[in-house]
Amino acid sequence: MELAESEIKKQIYLVRGRQVMLDSALAELFETKTKVLNQAVRRNPERFPEDFMFQLNDEEYRNVRSQGVTLKSGRGSHTKYLPHVFTELGVGMLSSILRNNRAIQVNISVIRAFAHQRHSAQLGKELLGELSQLTGKVDQIERIVSRQSQVIHQAIEKNGGRGPSLSLPSEVEAQDGIRHLEDPSPDLTAPAQSISQAPDLSSPSVKAKASAKIAAFMQGTAKYYGVKVSDLKSGTRISSVVLPRQVAIYLIRKHSSIGLKEIGRIFGGRDHTTTLHAYRKIEEALKSDATIQDAITAVELMTLSAESS
Repeated sequence: MELAESEIKKQIYLVRGRQVMLDSALAELFETKTKVLNQAVRRNPERFPEDFMFQLNDEEYRNVRSQGVTLKSGRGSHTKYLPHVFTELGVGMLSSILRNNRAIQVNISVIRAFAHQRHSAQLGKELLGELSQLTGKVDQIERIVSRQSQVIHQAIEKNGGRGPSLSLPSEVEAQDGIRHLEDPSPDLTAPAQSISQAPDLSSPSVKAKASAKIAAFMQGTAKYYGVKVSDLKSGTRISSVVLPRQVAIYLIRKHSSIGLKEIGRIFGGRDHTTTLHAYRKIEEALKSDATIQDAITAVELMTLSAESS
């Protein structure tokens, strides 16, 4: 059987923040039975710590199946038989214990597929970093426009319905034909010079778009961590739910103009202090925790790529 890298990459899934392959997919590549592969693993437990191999739980198995895994009759067709998955390290160890004629060839092909997947993820991470910077500037400009709009309406009321003119604030300067934001906190007390129509930030279409983005980030976070959206909104303090909830709060705050009070309401009526604590905890963790960095990147990739498609 010819080993096509493109076909191997289709068998790589993201579970618990790691790229993994199912035992059944690997057994097919190694030209052996899934039962035989798992028996070999059980005979060598010391060679397969959790970062090499682990068993899926029910929720993770459902998520993997939803991504297109075809079930075969017999073993593996019922959740009674939860499959094992192997990381790149685990695949390398498998080839050392199976010792059949295809072991070396399979090991090389699979490791190449994992490497290319990592490269693609890194490129996506870099693009998301640039997108995040642009989004931050756009958010700042929107806040300026919103505040200027309030000033305009107040001035119109004071002038009996006759509106003054309003110029763009001085902090938006033209450079190379592009306007760049220099100061996110302009002086709005200065007299207005000229007027242009501000966008209606409270329109139904804007609200609907914001709601869709919130739902997308909640679903993406729940899928990544193998929990339910209802768990994120609940009051449970189980560690397996608390961290995903904090990640979802951080992403929604980062990618929307919704305030912490409103975000807290979405997540089961949490107060401003609790929501702010969750946001700052993830913000701080991103400085040094690679696991959190990978989680944020993965959920953003899933959510923003789906949004743009």
